[in-house]
Amino acid sequence: MMKGIIMVAGRGTRLLPVTENISKCLLPVGGKPIMQYSLEHMNRLGIHEVCIVVSRENKSMIESIFGDSFGNVRISYSVQDVEMKGTAGAVASAKQFVGDEPVMVVAGDILVDYEDVERLRNFHEQNESGSSVLLKEVDNPRRFGVAVLEHSKITDIIEKPENPKSNLANTSVYACGKTFFDEIEKVKLSARGEYEITSALYALCNKGELYGVVAQGYWNDIGTPWALLDANERYMKMRGKNDLRGSVDNCVIKGVGVVIEEGAEVSDSYIHGPCYICKGAKITSYSQILPHSFIGEECEIGGSTIIKNSILLKGCKAKHLSYIGDSVIGENCNFGSSTQVANLRFDRKNVKMRINGKLCDTGRKKMGCVVGSRVNFGVNSIILPGRKIGSESMIGPGVVVSRDVPSNTRVLQVQNLEFSQISARE
Repeated sequence: MMKGIIMVAGRGTRLLPVTENISKCLLPVGGKPIMQYSLEHMNRLGIHEVCIVVSRENKSMIESIFGDSFGNVRISYSVQDVEMKGTAGAVASAKQFVGDEPVMVVAGDILVDYEDVERLRNFHEQNESGSSVLLKEVDNPRRFGVAVLEHSKITDIIEKPENPKSNLANTSVYACGKTFFDEIEKVKLSARGEYEITSALYALCNKGELYGVVAQGYWNDIGTPWALLDANERYMKMRGKNDLRGSVDNCVIKGVGVVIEEGAEVSDSYIHGPCYICKGAKITSYSQILPHSFIGEECEIGGSTIIKNSILLKGCKAKHLSYIGDSVIGENCNFGSSTQVANLRFDRKNVKMRINGKLCDTGRKKMGCVVGSRVNFGVNSIILPGRKIGSESMIGPGVVVSRDVPSNTRVLQVQNLEFSQISARE
């Protein structure tokens, strides 16, 4: 009987600062944690035992959400050894759980259509040998592990090549036989300082035991804030009807896909679907919640504030005349009166954002900010497009955030004030 492994021990550095205090796999997409989609796929496939590979830092957080079961799936947990960084280290930590059974291995930060995962499983069972990789045609193969496929057999696989031999990316979805773990045990430390699953796959490739299935549907490697927003938009649009279980009073509800969870309170506001409002949230006083917005638990939005195409995590407050567009906001942030998030450049060019020290093109004309947890914004503060603000920071009144702000930083505006006596004649 096939078992499952979901790898979620990674830190998610490209999504900092929002991942400073929450695991990347738990960020919401379409109202669900990213990794829940993988659990749903395992459940539909009839896989009844899944091991979630976690880190010491995120184990309690993930276990508190998913516990020891999901649908018909029994869940166990394995903590990845800090000395065995990388995807091969993650899989190695679950070897005892797998035993001699075939196993479906999935990265917990990717989104893929169920039909393609099912096709991979079916191919692997019919093939009855080696291991199989789900591949996807991409426009930018340099960003991924790339495979060369000939008649369903992978003849070469390289991690992030300078000159890719194909455009078939490794999606981080695998159906594996016993020999896969034999090669995992032999993996050496890579030049990047990690034990990488690609090394084991390359060894299987050289033995003629590695196969590939090309995905026909959707795949998203949630590695950047804009990839998160893109995925959230897609999954929001998949909701075909409204689900209004919370309190709704004197509101305009437009469009479809509006979810208001039980325990949420929405009054005197304009709600345009698809959007998702969690339990404990309060939307009041002529606020506007526009398409593809996620409002987390216990958020408070009021005073004609507008939220558009953004993800606000638990406990955020924006209660007076603020605008937040195309942004990802961490937990318990407070937006002072008239805080404005700018999401469009004057020249209408793509917004750029710094990721791990490198300035990257988001590919989006509209991109707001990424904010960590417990950030306080003073009145009339402005955040320019593509800026990041680290956790526990304070943005003073009237400040224009024109560059990234590190965590635990106070930013104040310096004024030159001139005082003079007003004469009687004046």
